[in-house]
Amino acid sequence: MTKNFRKVNVTLQAPEIAIQTSKNATGILDSLELGESFPFIPKRIFTIRPNSHAERRGNHAHRKCKQFLTVVNGSCRLEITYKESHKVYLLEAGKFGVFIEAFTWVSLSNFSDNCCILVLASEHYDPADYIYNLDSIKTGVLD
Repeated sequence: MTKNFRKVNVTLQAPEIAIQTSKNATGILDSLELGESFPFIPKRIFTIRPNSHAERRGNHAHRKCKQFLTVVNGSCRLEITYKESHKVYLLEAGKFGVFIEAFTWVSLSNFSDNCCILVLASEHYDPADYIYNLDSIKTGVLD
């Protein structure tokens, strides 16, 4: 059985959210304010630390979960796809993060040494929320 995506006028808009940086003689503090301007209240927070052999991470989308991704150490390449739209970002520690809507394919690659990615998720972990077929995202039809 197949079903179409929700009947919502969605475009690939992945707003960048600035990371606030404060420096002094003792070091650097990077912060993110979770207030009215943040798109959701996180229910899950996790980090991704790819090993040196990892070529890609992610390679999936979510039916319901929205995410905010930022790099807290090192850098990586973030590619996002929604239907026929595609964007590529270079995420670097302390610069900015990207808000990812549901039904948006996420692929991470080109990890620097000791790269660490921080993810804030709008939902608790649910294996049924994952979409592993990129063609479903491009066509808008789920299996």
